[in-house]
Amino acid sequence: MAGTVTDPADAVVPRAALIATELTTGNVHTVSSDDSGLFRFNDLPPGPYTLRVQAPGFKALNLNGLDLAAGETRAVGKLVLQIGSLSDKVEVTAESTPVQTASSERSTSVLPQQLRDLSLKGRDPFAFVQLLPGVVDSNVGQRDVENAYSMGYLSINGSNPRSVNMAIDGMSSMDGGGNWSAFVSPNMDAISEMRILTNGYSAEYGRQSGGTMNVITKGGGKDFHGSAHWDHRHEDLNANSFFNNRQNIQRALYRLYVQRVWQISRRNADLEDRM
Repeated sequence: MAGTVTDPADAVVPRAALIATELTTGNVHTVSSDDSGLFRFNDLPPGPYTLRVQAPGFKALNLNGLDLAAGETRAVGKLVLQIGSLSDKVEVTAESTPVQTASSERSTSVLPQQLRDLSLKGRDPFAFVQLLPGVVDSNVGQRDVENAYSMGYLSINGSNPRSVNMAIDGMSSMDGGGNWSAFVSPNMDAISEMRILTNGYSAEYGRQSGGTMNVITKGGGKDFHGSAHWDHRHEDLNANSFFNNRQNIQRALYRLYVQRVWQISRRNADLEDRM
């Protein structure tokens, strides 16, 4: 997360204190603007944030609604501090869909809500990647079970599937001998987000030329939460085909599963009230 701190006259404000707070965990990250008014937070975990900016002689500025995606460099632009005292504050809500200006990469994500709400046959997380533009899955319809080669059938922007890299929390998980399988194929319930870098990405992702899939695992938080799913698929839930109906052929047995997910979430404060 990067930007510049200025005053109403567009002059830079050096040594302003910036505090980024993770809403899921409550962790606090602090930096100060340099003599040019520039600031940069490095190595922030993905997730929702609030940003507070304060300097002597200015009103405190609170920036809300910052949702940082995995591997993203978010430019928040110029943060203008108003003349006043620190006891005063200005509340600003960030844009929900900002234009990426801090890096040249082209990327997109499978968001936590999609991972949670969409039914997934086979519980193979790489089946979600075909939802993204430019990605073709040559194993579509065959993902009945997750395995080490699950990511080996995905082509990004027409590239060879063997030229695609898969990383977990930024660390490559590929078998370097064949570039076809991953050492670890993460469990669906352990994933919080999947980010796909298609082109224009920086040299830190340069192991493979066909794109990078970065799987972000779940972490702890302030809330008590969990999930459960019930699997059931039966031919009674399916319609018969036109030609089967025409020839009076019954539906074939089809007993696999569908997924239903329940989410449990309760703030710690609510739990403490009941204890």
